[in-house]
Amino acid sequence: MSDKSRFGECVRALLSGKVICQETDEILFQYLEDELHKSDIRDFLARLDLTLGQTRDRAGYFCAYADPEDKAAKRAIRSQFERLLKEMEGLVAWLILLRSTQDDSRPLKAGDLLREAELLEAIEASPELQKRLEDVVHHLGVLRSGQNAKGMLNSILKHLVKHDYLKEVGAGSHYRATAKWSLLYDQLEFIRQHEDMPEAPAPEGGQGELFDG
Repeated sequence: MSDKSRFGECVRALLSGKVICQETDEILFQYLEDELHKSDIRDFLARLDLTLGQTRDRAGYFCAYADPEDKAAKRAIRSQFERLLKEMEGLVAWLILLRSTQDDSRPLKAGDLLREAELLEAIEASPELQKRLEDVVHHLGVLRSGQNAKGMLNSILKHLVKHDYLKEVGAGSHYRATAKWSLLYDQLEFIRQHEDMPEAPAPEGGQGELFDG
């Protein structure tokens, strides 16, 4: 594919709201890692009063407003955060559940591999984790009547794949975390630092538990 075609593909992905990372699209991610290509993309987006953003951990690229203080941009940003807040409780609850299933208590990050069978084994061995699993599917809106732990976990994973938080890999039930989690962490931190934004929900265990360690 030519650089021109790659440029167009990259712009379309960014304008559609995609977070481009190695897990979602390694080719486009490497394209943006090139400083010349990155400059070309920024120049084009600037014509639309937009810019190329990058997560603080440098794991992903996304489209952002060039001037977040512009009135129209502020309205759009607030609307985006209000939508995020509606699903944030379920996402944070999932992250806390995930940490409870692992010996390594650090937050999920882009590139991490999740194995459905291992997660299910840990959850089925703990009534507390099964209750947390039920809370997650409820808050994410993926609860299905009569589902067991396996069905609920699979529903969550498919939901996260659909919304680009996970990428299904391999022939088995394995998933890679994408840089959309990196962007979520940045957004959570932004909300913490701006008192005029709506207060983010705090599931049992608190958001502090998500970032500690």
